[in-house]
Amino acid sequence: MAKQKKLEITPISAWLEDYELVEMPSGKVVGLRQVDVLSIITADGQIPNVLLPIIQGNMTPQEAGQIEMSFEDLKPLNQLLGRLTRACFVEPAIVEDMEDVKRGDGILVDMVPYNDKISLIAWNLGGQARVDAAQTFLEQQEAGVVGVQPSNNVSPESEPDS
Repeated sequence: MAKQKKLEITPISAWLEDYELVEMPSGKVVGLRQVDVLSIITADGQIPNVLLPIIQGNMTPQEAGQIEMSFEDLKPLNQLLGRLTRACFVEPAIVEDMEDVKRGDGILVDMVPYNDKISLIAWNLGGQARVDAAQTFLEQQEAGVVGVQPSNNVSPESEPDS
């Protein structure tokens, strides 16, 4: 009979060591832990309207980036980004009040720039390369690059030669 392996609980310190140093779009370097983004998105049973077309497969993230958002759309998206930031940040830790910040225990979620919070989605899905790609995209948008809308009207001159 094979000897049964004795199991031991993994210490908290081992959980805290499981993170990666990442340079965020703001230029700040933080320690991040990868999380299950879908679980965080659906944690409260509500998916922000701006994410529904992407999740349902009706729209690419690039197309969704061109949607105009109302204030009502931003509130659930900001709540989602706050949950994602709290779940991912290891160093600095995300703390709940300014007294913790003053003691040097961490930072408030509101201190994390919006573009850094958005990039957490890409990072969780593909690591630093995705964060770099997201930063490049954001820089292009800031430079006034406008996306081209698809067209169903193709002139005969645009058709490939047979």
